[in-house]
Amino acid sequence: MIITIALVFLITLLLVSGYFFLFACYRKPLFGSKKIGETPNLTGYQMERLLDDIEWLEAQNIETVHYYARKVVSLSARLIRNKNSKKIAVLVHGYRSTPQKFACIARHYFEELGYSLLLPDQRAHGESDGRFITFGYEESTDMFFWARYIQHTFGSDVKIVYHGVSMGAATVAMMPEMHLPRCIKGLIVDCGYTSAKEIFQYILKKDFHIPKFLAIPVIKTVSLISETFADFPFDECEPVEAVKKAKIPMLFIHGKEDKFVPCEMGIEMYEACACNEKDLLLIEGAGHAVSHLTDSKTYEEGLDGFLSKVM
Repeated sequence: MIITIALVFLITLLLVSGYFFLFACYRKPLFGSKKIGETPNLTGYQMERLLDDIEWLEAQNIETVHYYARKVVSLSARLIRNKNSKKIAVLVHGYRSTPQKFACIARHYFEELGYSLLLPDQRAHGESDGRFITFGYEESTDMFFWARYIQHTFGSDVKIVYHGVSMGAATVAMMPEMHLPRCIKGLIVDCGYTSAKEIFQYILKKDFHIPKFLAIPVIKTVSLISETFADFPFDECEPVEAVKKAKIPMLFIHGKEDKFVPCEMGIEMYEACACNEKDLLLIEGAGHAVSHLTDSKTYEEGLDGFLSKVM
């Protein structure tokens, strides 16, 4: 009887974990229409403004560019040149999102600050190749390759800032694990999570009502599956550990009312960050990934102040 129960538990665990692996990591979710996470509730004004800025973005002179990253993944991005500017903002979108969601911030960088823009499709998103989403683990290496592309295109004297939101923020926060070129002057982490394990555990409880004592074996099994089939060690995707190696200035931004990636994660990342030049900007009343739309004035003042010190 004990052996039978154990076998049933093991089979159930494998089936449940396989479901969550495919649901969360595969390029196109295979099961149902349930969504997790990054679809914020926008007010009418916020939606109107976002749509207006998306229209502005699509009206720019956009070049579609491609670059090959590790494991021969072809990456795609939109490049928008701002005259002869040598300052480039790389805007890194979130989980199952698009670069268009960055339109408001992109417009500020372009019109107010005079930056050129690079808006990549993260791997397994949009026009970029890739079968699996790795929550910032492989994506951070992809951003390193985009820095090479920018140097080749704009020259060695270019100055780059990476600005990521949500999973894009985790992608940017993982970059200090690498030996980054000097042209990267700043990293901006907007509503990033501390680790893939912690955000997955949080989502299992919040969206699927799975308690911690059951979530832990599920996460461990998902990690085993991801490493076996996607060459993605789930347990090693830990932005909070990566920022402990940071030498490049970092700005951490988080909405105080974020219900998807708790604000406490952003504060923990800031406190763990080892670089000498770091700032923390908390936005009152802002939910997940909408800090700029919620309080543009405070957001832009904090952003501009940081950039003025590092670029």
